[in-house]
Amino acid sequence: MKMNCWEFYECGREPGGHSVERRGACQAPMDEEHNGTNCGKNGGRYCWSVMSEASKREGKCCKRVGAGECCECLFYKLVKGQEGEKFVP
Repeated sequence: MKMNCWEFYECGREPGGHSVERRGACQAPMDEEHNGTNCGKNGGRYCWSVMSEASKREGKCCKRVGAGECCECLFYKLVKGQEGEKFVP
């Protein structure tokens, strides 16, 4: 498996992470439906699609971009570049 969003940003919102108590758990690491998408664990390399609407409204998608701006995210660009033609938007 390749680096996942919570590892890239070190947000600590994965299960057992350092920020879960304060900020809540993120949907991406718990989304088993997309395990393996873009070679990631659960939704970890497909986070722009699996984030809950509540998280987007609260701007909790990640600490680098605001809600709804995923295509500008450094991690999104990294995954897109690494996956090439196999990239799942």
